[in-house]
Amino acid sequence: EALIPFGLLTAIFGTAGTLLNVSTHFQNLGRLRDFSEGPFDLDKWEESMLERDRRLTGHKRGRKCTYHTPLQ
Repeated sequence: EALIPFGLLTAIFGTAGTLLNVSTHFQNLGRLRDFSEGPFDLDKWEESMLERDRRLTGHKRGRKCTYHTPLQ
């Protein structure tokens, strides 16, 4: 009798966790979570590199070795 609600709760939390993981994965361009946002202190160099990446690729987590800006 108690197994049905337990199974439902497990399925609901499992589905929510999977959807959150997939959403985070796509927001990070398929990469693992980096520490560019959140309660982590970034120094000026890291902030400038994030800004450079954003200008070069259009996304703050995109990385390229070429120095041509994307067409807008």
